[in-house]
Amino acid sequence: AEKKDHQFEKFVSQYTGLAETDVIHVDSKGGLHRPVHYVAVDKAMQAVVVSLRGSMNMSDLLTDLNCKPDTFIYLGKSYHCHQGMLRSARELDIEIRPLVLALLEANPRYKVVIVGHSLGAGVGALLAAIWHSEQNSELSQTTCYAFGTPCTCDLNLSQHLQPIVKTVVVGDDVVPRLSLASMHGLRKRVVTTFDYAADEEEFPCDLQSNLFAPAPSYPPPPPPTSGNPIATSGADSDAKGLSTPTRAPPMSPDRVLDRSECAPPPPPPPP
Repeated sequence: AEKKDHQFEKFVSQYTGLAETDVIHVDSKGGLHRPVHYVAVDKAMQAVVVSLRGSMNMSDLLTDLNCKPDTFIYLGKSYHCHQGMLRSARELDIEIRPLVLALLEANPRYKVVIVGHSLGAGVGALLAAIWHSEQNSELSQTTCYAFGTPCTCDLNLSQHLQPIVKTVVVGDDVVPRLSLASMHGLRKRVVTTFDYAADEEEFPCDLQSNLFAPAPSYPPPPPPTSGNPIATSGADSDAKGLSTPTRAPPMSPDRVLDRSECAPPPPPPPP
């Protein structure tokens, strides 16, 4: 385990420019409600850095799926947060608080910076909220930079955390827009759109009134030309086993399919 952690320290040092000795604490395994993270000292920025990784294994996925709302008290008021991420933030607080406080005591001018991506961003934002709520603590000046943050808390708490949590979302990234509420909303829209009968016997054909728009009108195919080897006369076509293609008429949106039309076409006859 020590060798693996040492390799992780070398990796962090290589990609951040920090000395290996400045990577103070490493958890390269993680677990349920325990994202992979490390604590380092950035002497150039005069900061104690807590970095949290995003979802990469089954334990992280189970933490993500523990998405029921849980109560969180921030500055004397009650809010709702993602249960799995809140529990992760609380357990991480217990684990690294003594170390971070010791590093701040050894470096009085340093500040605490939390950096996280995806799951780590959500946990980091709530960890910053926990520490910021302690007004008389050295941890109250914590700042969090969160990349691709999932839906972590309710709107009211999100607005209160704006001064200390800086979030970055790239384009149409689905993760920051995905939550239990958004999935319920999607389910409601799908059910409303399909609006099918509960009887499975009626299900296949009843979908057409909601799914099929009026068929567009297509121009007729161009006449065959002599330069096209496939477009030959009718006699030649029959001789070569080819037939002139026919276009089915467009379906009226008001037409109701017969059940036999819903079935798949029969297989072609054997040669």
